[in-house]
Amino acid sequence: MRPETVKIVLGDQEIIQCEDMTLASDLYDPAGKWSMSLGERVTAKSGARCMIYINGVLELTGVVDSVEETESRGSHTWSVEGVSLAGLLGR
Repeated sequence: MRPETVKIVLGDQEIIQCEDMTLASDLYDPAGKWSMSLGERVTAKSGARCMIYINGVLELTGVVDSVEETESRGSHTWSVEGVSLAGLLGR
């Protein structure tokens, strides 16, 4: 089984280096919350549009809620959280 390819588009930035990702989607709870840890600088801010592609297929379109940078011993990680566009309806 080959690994899945993931591409994340945050605003005008395209990222393919994803260290960890969680997508929550449920037919009965369409909030579609998502979070990811990225190994490259994230320039998007809260409110930016996000699109997540898995194996070339658009799986989620949403909005960034927060971006947080963490630094430890020479490494940087950017944590990004958000919600799908359907999730905005419930706010």
